[in-house]
Amino acid sequence: IPFAGSVFSGSAEVCLAKNSRFVMWEILSCGRSGMGEMFEWKSFRSRTTVSVDGRPVFIDAQRFDPRGADPAGIGFFEGFSHIGTMYVYGADDVTIPCHPNAAKTDALEGVCVRVAGKSAEEIQDIMKEVVMTSGGMRWQVFGR
Repeated sequence: IPFAGSVFSGSAEVCLAKNSRFVMWEILSCGRSGMGEMFEWKSFRSRTTVSVDGRPVFIDAQRFDPRGADPAGIGFFEGFSHIGTMYVYGADDVTIPCHPNAAKTDALEGVCVRVAGKSAEEIQDIMKEVVMTSGGMRWQVFGR
């Protein structure tokens, strides 16, 4: 949750072996909406790289600067308050629930799922469903 006036820059690098199974997700909020802070951060940058046996197979870079473009507008949040990104590696089949604001894209290896929603809980529930219904895997989901 980016606070008003905040500057965030983060990166994650994940190194997997070919026979690994892996899932991760990140949910970005428009800010502290309950405090009336929506898109009032200065900037948000995040980069995730996943490599398998030393070869990059998924790279996701997000950059939001509310001063440069309207993050609530087309191509960004588009009226939603939260955006979720999930990456799954090692599943035989990844299916997404019938949800109008969820999409699946094949990565070089693995699958990326993106979801737009009105709350983190809404997106988290969808992502948990993706994990629990992905074929050929036994998952244990931690958290709520």
